[in-house]
Amino acid sequence: MKRKVLLIPLIIFLAIAAALLWQLARNAEGDDPTNLESALIGKPVPKFRLESLDNPGQFIRRMC
Repeated sequence: MKRKVLLIPLIIFLAIAAALLWQLARNAEGDDPTNLESALIGKPVPKFRLESLDNPGQFIRRMC
C-alpha cells in the first residue's frame, strides 16, 4: 500500500511533463497559442475622455 502512495507524485509529474512536451511539439510544428485574432479588428474606436496624468485638468479625448 505504501509503495502505491509513493508512486502518485511520480505519476502526476509524468502527466504534467507529457502535457508540456506535447505543447512544445505543437509549437515546433508552427502552432502558436498567442496568435489569436482580435475581436476588435475593423471596429471603430469608441468615444472616450481621459484626464492626463502629467497635466491634471487637461483631457485627452476621442470623439467619433
